[in-house]
Amino acid sequence: HMMETYAAYINSMTSDEVTEVVRESHKGTVNCPVDVEIYDKSTGELVGRIVDNIVDEEIAAGENAVVMTVDGDSKSFWLPSNGDYDIKLIGNDKGTMDYTMSEVDSDIGEVKRVNFFDVEITDGLTMTADVEGEDFVIEEHELTFEDGETLEPTEIFTEKDIETYNINISAF
Repeated sequence: HMMETYAAYINSMTSDEVTEVVRESHKGTVNCPVDVEIYDKSTGELVGRIVDNIVDEEIAAGENAVVMTVDGDSKSFWLPSNGDYDIKLIGNDKGTMDYTMSEVDSDIGEVKRVNFFDVEITDGLTMTADVEGEDFVIEEHELTFEDGETLEPTEIFTEKDIETYNINISAF
């Protein structure tokens, strides 16, 4: 997208449209030896995939794709708050996993977060998690193993736990 196109789009909107739009999303981050697959629950379509720390560009080019990035062994994905998604985390080596799911407000940043720390991973082990769009309650987010066992978060941070700071910078 070109900056001029975006500016023209914003200028065409009323102030109510700009300020009343809910701009929330969910961000998942996985640090470990796993591959990630994201499925749209309403269609069953694979809308994002990371294998061996490489984003699958063919899927990323799809019309309904979600944003996914890789930085070293850290994988991140962003899910719109109005969609229902199945997340699959598939072990590709032996080790431990840290998994975070955050609720993000585009105006102020992260407002809630759940962390799963030191989850034991083996090659081929599959875990799933659901994000239920507008009905999603991040504090109830859990991982489910293939055998049906569920894992609750190690930590839960709500709005009162996450502080926001404004920093003003002046150049002289």
